[in-house]
Amino acid sequence: MSTELNPQNFEQPELEDPSFFDRLRDNAGMAYMKLGRMAASGLLVMGGTAAAFIAEDAINPSIAYADSTAKIPFENDYPYAGAKVLNLQNLDWWIDENHNGVFNAQEQNSPFNYGYRNCTDGAAYWVSKYDGVNVSGWGDAQKWDDNAGSYNVKPGNSNDIEPGDIAQSDDGQWGHVGFVTDVTKNTDGAVIKLKVAEYNHNSDGAFTHEAYSSKNSSGKFIRTSSGRDWDHFIDVNGASAATPPPAETPPPPDTDGDGVADPNDSCPTKPGLSQNNGCPVTHVYSGTTNGKIYETYWGFGNNLTTWQAASVSSPVTAVTNQIGNNGIQHIYFGTQGGEIYETYWGGGNSLTTSQLVDLNTPIKSISSQVTSDGTQHVYTGTQDGRINETYWGPNDALTTWQVANVGSSVDALSTDITSGSTQHIYSGTADGKVRESYWGSNDTLTTYQLANIGNAIVALDSGITGDGTNHVMTSTANGKSFETYWGGGNSLTTAQMANLGATITSMASRFRNGTWHIYNGTSAGTVKETYWGGGFNLATGELLNAGSPVASVTAEITTDDVQHVFTATQDGKIRETYWGGGNSLTTSQIADLGTGAGITDIFSRVK
Repeated sequence: MSTELNPQNFEQPELEDPSFFDRLRDNAGMAYMKLGRMAASGLLVMGGTAAAFIAEDAINPSIAYADSTAKIPFENDYPYAGAKVLNLQNLDWWIDENHNGVFNAQEQNSPFNYGYRNCTDGAAYWVSKYDGVNVSGWGDAQKWDDNAGSYNVKPGNSNDIEPGDIAQSDDGQWGHVGFVTDVTKNTDGAVIKLKVAEYNHNSDGAFTHEAYSSKNSSGKFIRTSSGRDWDHFIDVNGASAATPPPAETPPPPDTDGDGVADPNDSCPTKPGLSQNNGCPVTHVYSGTTNGKIYETYWGFGNNLTTWQAASVSSPVTAVTNQIGNNGIQHIYFGTQGGEIYETYWGGGNSLTTSQLVDLNTPIKSISSQVTSDGTQHVYTGTQDGRINETYWGPNDALTTWQVANVGSSVDALSTDITSGSTQHIYSGTADGKVRESYWGSNDTLTTYQLANIGNAIVALDSGITGDGTNHVMTSTANGKSFETYWGGGNSLTTAQMANLGATITSMASRFRNGTWHIYNGTSAGTVKETYWGGGFNLATGELLNAGSPVASVTAEITTDDVQHVFTATQDGKIRETYWGGGNSLTTSQIADLGTGAGITDIFSRVK
């Protein structure tokens, strides 16, 4: 209702007259003000003329015409606001859960299985906190109204919107969601204003708490200047969300981020499995020419132990591993005969070895990943130049397919999984070429050459640093190490990092606190470290001389900044060399598999 205000219709009392408002109330039925029904009270001052605005319910208390607001006592304590930018263009952030400075695919999603600092993750967190409902697995925001199951999905122009509802928009490539905290209705019961808590409203991973009051011709609240609107509201908590939730007890601290709260964590500053009371155990897995797989482990009350995990009929040529948070250990290994096996145990499973596939050509290299949906991926390079993926999981039958044929023996490979479930395989070949093969939901299968090193590549490792730069480290048979990097504002570049003057047989790399470390083992029995970055100039130094040709090297840098290099030599011995974190350079033997064992490859894991 519009009200025409004419100064001639107003008395012009002196404001100092204390009886004015009393007289105005007494004469409310008279035509002092032709204001109709109003929802607010106050003073309108017009060039020295004062008019008292009095709500009708002040005249007749039995009638309430004021707007009403229902709200949740909202507090933004989203716990992952510190996630670092990985790829802002793809709206990707990550948390260094392994504390090694290098991104892997399992560090991109929160426990709600949505990307850190995305709208879906913020909404999922608040819905869990305030409504006690788990909305994990609902997909992109655009699909939340379709995946809401039995929950009530209200249209965007509904007048039944409540605090605690999910605001959902279909607009854009992925849609958008937020969490409704305040709802204001007018005297007719129509929703006229909302406040919505959101993450990534401006594609910057930031928190906003927006108020919306403008509607389009369909009666939906407009949420952006370009006209995008809120299409649906999902009621996950039933009617009447104005009642605040019960006070929450703050979760106990988890200093090392391993999922074990400090009061229950025997090693609160070192990440480990819950089965080990949050303490890490060091594992070294080795494969031999006589077809044996061994594990050597120690830590968390375990004495140094070596045991045989598997035995197959063909020489083992390549080994890799994954350990799930459920305590299940998986060893994946390839053989000279072309078979690929998995050995697993733990988490209620007895020791089991099964053949995954037979590629009928010698396996030269292997790598593995486990994606957030539980799918296991094993990548292999073969002597005849093929790169294959074998995968299986909750939604996938055991499948093997050829990713690429590069025409030369694939003697080294490494893998990463990044945004959009894009898989990356970096391969090094006997003809000196470094290539990347990648594919994913938004990427068609592509293989291209990153570098031509000019000498047989015997080892390769990779990582993506927090600034979005891709790094591939390679070592060659003629004793040289290289870094190839691109992304994060860098053009594709290859640089020589070391020339050891001896045949390199194996290499591992790690990144910590801004510093890259390459550990090379040689046919002369030496292990050397090359490092740079993080305030250090490029340097190479010898860590040990094992007195026997090095067959394989693997490495870890733990959260206490101790570097651990594990070396296997042709005489069957496995050694650990460690330093840093207050420790001087120390080498000790951790296993002796015997001269006839013929160790071919080792892989380490601290978890």
